[in-house]
Amino acid sequence: MHSALSSLLLTTTFTSFQIDWNANNSALWCAFDDNDLTNAQTKSEDCAKKCASTPKCTHFTWTDYNSGTCWMKTNRVSKSDAFAKYDQNAACGIVSNSDRRVDWTRGDSAVDCAFSGNDFSNALTKPQNCAEKCASTPKCTHYTWTDFNGGTCWMKTNNVSKSEAFPKSDQNALCGVFDLSGGRSITFNNRCNYPIWMSPFPTVGNGIQRMEKNARTTYTIPDSGWKGRFWPKTECDNNGQNCAVGQSIPPCPSNGCQPPAETKVEFFFPPIQGRDAVWYDISLVDGYSLPMEIIPDKQERSCIVTNCKMQLDACPTNENSVGDLRVMRNGKPVQCLSPCKKWNYPPPYGMGKPEQIEPGLHFCCPTPPISPKQCSTGIVTNTQYVHLIHDKCPTAYSYAYDDLAGLHNCPNPTSFVINIC
Repeated sequence: MHSALSSLLLTTTFTSFQIDWNANNSALWCAFDDNDLTNAQTKSEDCAKKCASTPKCTHFTWTDYNSGTCWMKTNRVSKSDAFAKYDQNAACGIVSNSDRRVDWTRGDSAVDCAFSGNDFSNALTKPQNCAEKCASTPKCTHYTWTDFNGGTCWMKTNNVSKSEAFPKSDQNALCGVFDLSGGRSITFNNRCNYPIWMSPFPTVGNGIQRMEKNARTTYTIPDSGWKGRFWPKTECDNNGQNCAVGQSIPPCPSNGCQPPAETKVEFFFPPIQGRDAVWYDISLVDGYSLPMEIIPDKQERSCIVTNCKMQLDACPTNENSVGDLRVMRNGKPVQCLSPCKKWNYPPPYGMGKPEQIEPGLHFCCPTPPISPKQCSTGIVTNTQYVHLIHDKCPTAYSYAYDDLAGLHNCPNPTSFVINIC
């Protein structure tokens, strides 16, 4: 039993005690009052991770009660709410700091964040695959990913806004939203190891969007319909212009626009109430740059996953009649021109010759005078480029009338996820 003097000394000592917070926003000899959410038997060092993987948990206290209990709590909180506790085994910490805000500049996904409640399913995934898992799961509108059980994607469903996400002091946590419109959408996931800019033409949604590594962005398709294409650009300015690769339409750099040799994804969306199909393709008719994959949210008959993951090192360097198809930058290939584009695009990228003379007439197949049948039985189908595409990317367009391989359709309405790299 403590004497009155020792109790007084302890009280005096802990009145002036300063909690020593570490870089992970946790500390020893401390606790938080009230706001209990749930508890679990854990080791002291596992309490923060347990809180981080528990929806709505914002802070915690650990004590040696019952051989070790993590008391998980929920509410707006700051470190100043913790109090010193005379117990050398006690620990406390914060995994969600109400003074911070979720940074949505990556698009429709963010890091160090979570959504509370509304869980309807979960799956073991890698963090970069959680958005795609949500997108391909009916009724999933938003998600949280944590490293619980080696990596868990917590899929959620309900009307939600980005403002409902809360920050978590957990560098592994991710959260995101998907298809908030309730209509049709195209969602892009950047799996490249560098930023890219998605460029739509004509403009739809928020126009050109910057995407950091592992970020995603969603374009909502108007109910009235839309038809157009998207392509990736790299090393752009803050406005998504003046790009090192992919600046194929104005405003052009001082030395002229680059050839349209990007991997393109093309769509035709009819009015949402119409009976017409939704059409889509990966077009390599002008050339190829980055790997891309289109995943429809329903898959039946011709409504299929289509992708092209060809490496630029495979680009022909001695193509029939036109030679090297590579577009080089700093000694490395960054694009692969089609035979048509190599023939008709101005120097220094192409040869600058007219389509109306051979072999450009049958490489490019302008109609008139070349019919679709003449094109599909002509010399373009015997080029190294078309053989390469048919071998590596059999569901993509390789030349102007490659409809049988490249053109796909889905019932209306359909939404799509597109993975880049």
